[in-house]
Amino acid sequence: TWLANSDVKPKVISLLEWVITEGVDDELKKEARAMKESCERDNIIREVVKAMNVVHGYDYGGGWSSHWYECPNGHPYFIGECGGAMEVGRCMECGAEVGGSSHQLLGTNRPAGGAVADAML
Repeated sequence: TWLANSDVKPKVISLLEWVITEGVDDELKKEARAMKESCERDNIIREVVKAMNVVHGYDYGGGWSSHWYECPNGHPYFIGECGGAMEVGRCMECGAEVGGSSHQLLGTNRPAGGAVADAML
């Protein structure tokens, strides 16, 4: 995705910062703030996934990507051990139900995409 391009992203963030400080329309400023926060959040997610990927001494079991999921609102979460859902919890970002039971993910959850998937490449 274009967000993964290290040359383009800083330019986009710079333009968003300009819109936030110089924009004439409040709605446009609000949209620019949301887009900037999304870009910054994606950077943080990528760094966390990369850091977890190099942790030594922990056997994630199976494919690394089979441990990352998203809540119904797109927030990523990680399931350790075998990567299969064995209990239902709450998303730390929005409070939506995450996980599942008997290795079956809740129907409202899905394998992670976006910044998490990009970081696993």
